[in-house]
Amino acid sequence: MEKKGLEHLLREELSCNEVNLSNIKPVRNNGIAITCKKEGDAQAILDKIANTESLNKLITARKPKKRHPSIIIYGIPDQTTNEQIQDALRHRTGIENDIKLRFKLRGRTEGTSHWVFETPSDEFQKISMIKKLPINWSMHNVREFFHIKKCQRCQAYGHLVNNCKNIKPFCGFCGNRHQTSQCRATVACCINCNDENRRKGSKFRTDHPTSSHFCSTYLKNIKTYRETRDY
Repeated sequence: MEKKGLEHLLREELSCNEVNLSNIKPVRNNGIAITCKKEGDAQAILDKIANTESLNKLITARKPKKRHPSIIIYGIPDQTTNEQIQDALRHRTGIENDIKLRFKLRGRTEGTSHWVFETPSDEFQKISMIKKLPINWSMHNVREFFHIKKCQRCQAYGHLVNNCKNIKPFCGFCGNRHQTSQCRATVACCINCNDENRRKGSKFRTDHPTSSHFCSTYLKNIKTYRETRDY
């Protein structure tokens, strides 16, 4: 079915005002992905489709399967092999199966990188018990990795710089219109929490940079992300 036909069917039988939507976007095979702000809204859409003959004959609706969580191991020297890391994980945590390497990120020091692995639930629980992993007589920090996009130009979540619609940057420290690296302010003001308070009436603290791990907007995104993972 063409995307327009699918949207037309939904418009005929289900008003957007009946549910609280946060995003609608096209996906593969001429489908659409609907993101709801509450679990109950998603279930209401599924129930409506299942109980409406004109919809359930033509539309296959389902919730997306939860994905495996990920871990990141920091500062791995470039000469280190995947086999060495897998051996270290087996000896340190007791996992039996290799975990899948997703990608590498540039390390803080030259000649190193951070390795991100996909970890099924059982392996994730065991690896989460450790904070450091010895590899070739060197200790490396291990943390959960969150696949969350955050733009370094406007500081907003959900996209990266190459998809940012803003021309001028927003500072990640004070929230004004300049590069974060050029900021001379002495008092932090999180533009994301300030925006949440303004648009949604939240009462988030704003006295922190957008990079703070205590940022309420950041923690809100972490919560949403974790709801998509199978722990």
